[in-house]
Amino acid sequence: MPKANWVTDRKDGIWIFYQLNPELPKWVVTMIQVSIEGIKNDKPYVDDLITLLEMADRPVNACSA
Repeated sequence: MPKANWVTDRKDGIWIFYQLNPELPKWVVTMIQVSIEGIKNDKPYVDDLITLLEMADRPVNACSA
């Protein structure tokens, strides 16, 4: 199955950092942003954000909220 290449990643020790592929078309980025805005205050996403923020050994600024 071909990869969509929506995200890129890099590894640093035991951590893997993901980000949106900077080469995505603007309309794809817009659709992702609209989707995030629509669900960001719903469960389980709020619970996941709280868990991330409470992780003691999590690298600073590893994930954006």
